[in-house]
Amino acid sequence: MAASLIGRRLGETGRDVLLGIGCLALAGLIAANAWRDATGPEHSLPTPVAARAAIDRNPLDVVALRSLGLALDRQGKARGAEAVMGFAALRSWRDWPTLVWLIPRRIAQGDYVNALSQTDALMRQDIPNDTLREPLIKLMIAAAADNNARPAVVARLADMPWWRKGFIPRLAVVSDVESVRAVLLALAKSPGPASGDEVAPFLQRLVDAGDYAEAAGLWAALSPGARSMPGFIGDGDFSAAADPTVFGWSVAAGVGATSAIEAPPGGRGGVALRVDYDGSSTPNLPRRLLVLGPGRYRLTWAEWRERDASRRLDWAVRCADSGAVVSQGAAAPIGGDWRRSTMTVEVPATGCRGQWLSLIAAPGERRDPATVWYAGFRLTPVG
Repeated sequence: MAASLIGRRLGETGRDVLLGIGCLALAGLIAANAWRDATGPEHSLPTPVAARAAIDRNPLDVVALRSLGLALDRQGKARGAEAVMGFAALRSWRDWPTLVWLIPRRIAQGDYVNALSQTDALMRQDIPNDTLREPLIKLMIAAAADNNARPAVVARLADMPWWRKGFIPRLAVVSDVESVRAVLLALAKSPGPASGDEVAPFLQRLVDAGDYAEAAGLWAALSPGARSMPGFIGDGDFSAAADPTVFGWSVAAGVGATSAIEAPPGGRGGVALRVDYDGSSTPNLPRRLLVLGPGRYRLTWAEWRERDASRRLDWAVRCADSGAVVSQGAAAPIGGDWRRSTMTVEVPATGCRGQWLSLIAAPGERRDPATVWYAGFRLTPVG
């Protein structure tokens, strides 16, 4: 019945987008798995008479209530079936066959609050047939794309269910941009705002699409650590909590380099970025995204390196759009003391809507290890 109900509505608009995308998969699962399990002898009573007799003995017997509701549904008594199944669901939110039966009907009625509360209840429990979870996730993704259902999705996510950690990153890459943005902004006003790990995949998606300004604006709106206007350097002193998005400092990865935020040497207070490099490898080194408008900027930072350390590490600014280098290198400070370094960055009028500030290596033919510390990054417009 659930599948036929949804089938009749597929050609319509509005909430039927949700029905067509999410509930069709769920209805198919009902027919293939849950329905059989719910009516099997180990899960239900064999006849309506037996179900009514059990209810007479114990009006709160969930199995008997569900058995009666399914029997009424098979007889075409939809209103009676829904009343009984609704009561059974209130009696026990762990009776998953009852919830599976109810969810498509609640959605068809536009009762998204109860539909998604029941979906949440199912996703939180250890379902015997774990293949049920995937259709439920698809249902939640479809609901997030529906203007009427989205508030109910946000309410479920704000309650911090365990399944949220994997759901929001998946939503970020498979749903439409407008829906993901709406969910994240709504969560920002809730008791459970999205974490950096949850926001990062969506910001990366925007950056991959070249929407650098949109990504920067959303980062500023969602990230507690966004201390500056989009496009300038926040956390230039490395004192904020780690930011896993493209606007935070990445860590060195791969063979030949490591990085960490630690107390620095040389009598400097606070913390600094320490980079250990073997001098011959080509690892991924720390970087972060900037979104600067056309013009000239001055980038300054403090640097400390060992006296005998070769200069195989330098900072560069590269256009994210084209890969063109707009500034690289600086006057090398002599090792052993903290020295200020300066770089002039010239962002062209076109082809450079986003910029990567990256530490780059110039590997030699043999190992030439060096440890370098960086702190106090500042970026200011010039002229």
